[in-house]
Amino acid sequence: MHFEGEQVTVIVLCNLSISTVPTELADGLAPLALGEEPTPLRLAAAPLEASLADELAGEYRFSEDFYVPNASMILLPAGDHLAVAGSPAGALLQLVEASASGDPTFIHRQQWFRVRFDRDGAARVSAMHYGPFEAARVADARSAHLPSDPR
Repeated sequence: MHFEGEQVTVIVLCNLSISTVPTELADGLAPLALGEEPTPLRLAAAPLEASLADELAGEYRFSEDFYVPNASMILLPAGDHLAVAGSPAGALLQLVEASASGDPTFIHRQQWFRVRFDRDGAARVSAMHYGPFEAARVADARSAHLPSDPR
C-alpha cells in the first residue's frame, strides 16, 4: 500500500497463505504510519442469541472458485457463538457491524475472513459470504454432513 503524497509505503509480510491477512493488517497499520488513529476491530459485547445461532448454523457449499472447489463448510452453534466444524476449525467472532440482511457480521480468525449471511424473500438464510467467496446454504445444522459423518 503506497501513499504517494506522504511518501509512505506500508508492506506486510505474512507466513499465512491467506491473501486477505496482509491487506487487513496493512489497512490497520497505515493510519499509524500516517499519524492517524487506526480503526480497531470491534467485537460485539453481547453474546450471540441461541435462536439466531441455530438459524445461521448449517452446511454451506462453495463453488468452483473456492480453494477446494465445491467444498462445504459446516457452522454449528457452540454456546454463545458459532463455530466452524472440521478444518480449519474455530469460533466465528461476532463483530459490532451488521450485514445487509440485518444479521451480525463475524470474523473467522483462522482465515481472517469476514463472514456474513444473505436471506431469501421468505427471510430464510440462503447463503454465506466468506471473505471473497460465496457459499449456498444446502442444509440446516440438523441435516449437515459433519466431517466424521460417512454419508
